[in-house]
Amino acid sequence: MEYKQAELSPQLQWSLQALAQDSETQFALYQCYNEAADDLVLDFETYVLREDENFLSLNQDIAQLDDLIESKSGIQGFWNAEAMRNSDFWQEIRLLSKKILDGRGLPTSAPEPTPNIFINVDEVPKDGWKLLKFVRWLRQ
Repeated sequence: MEYKQAELSPQLQWSLQALAQDSETQFALYQCYNEAADDLVLDFETYVLREDENFLSLNQDIAQLDDLIESKSGIQGFWNAEAMRNSDFWQEIRLLSKKILDGRGLPTSAPEPTPNIFINVDEVPKDGWKLLKFVRWLRQ
């Protein structure tokens, strides 16, 4: 199938590179184990949604990855560290991500770690929200 590939935003490229990595690298990129699966796919979805309205119709390879992720959305057992390490689903995500990057001549190596600070909201002290608001303000 012939289709026109749009240039990827740096954020979407970063996300695809992160999705293409083994689980241990993904955990390191997101500084966590329990939420890494959610964070990986939510970032991907966020960056896809920031693209033009017809982005997925022009980029069938990315649409295929998006469909794969959506196929397991909300289903328990696919969004945890164990699944990331051992499931065929996560292996397929990695393979598709690498294929997308390879097809565009982009690196499949691990991206630079994100400058984001990850905080488990269950561990934020009572007055911690003031700190989080301050950090968000600093990043603006």
